[in-house]
Amino acid sequence: AAHYSLADFEQTLNVSKYRLCRDFSAAFGVSPLQYLNERRLSAARELLLTTDIPVHEIASSVGFDTTNHFISLFKRANGLTPGAYRRQQTHKK
Repeated sequence: AAHYSLADFEQTLNVSKYRLCRDFSAAFGVSPLQYLNERRLSAARELLLTTDIPVHEIASSVGFDTTNHFISLFKRANGLTPGAYRRQQTHKK
């Protein structure tokens, strides 16, 4: 997976990263980082439900540098840890 930074976009688009953040937030209602994390968490939920891939590998595959950070964000967004989410959802089927 490619890793881009605001500095990369700033240079490529010739627009300050502060303006990029402001305009992005105005257009999408969330910061670029919030948007990216929401997309990553959505991909993680799909992998949790459709594969047996271990949580630490899912964290890495969707772009989180550490499993603990992934688990913390996942729990904040979903109310459950990734493992508990997987168990709860597979029991519903």
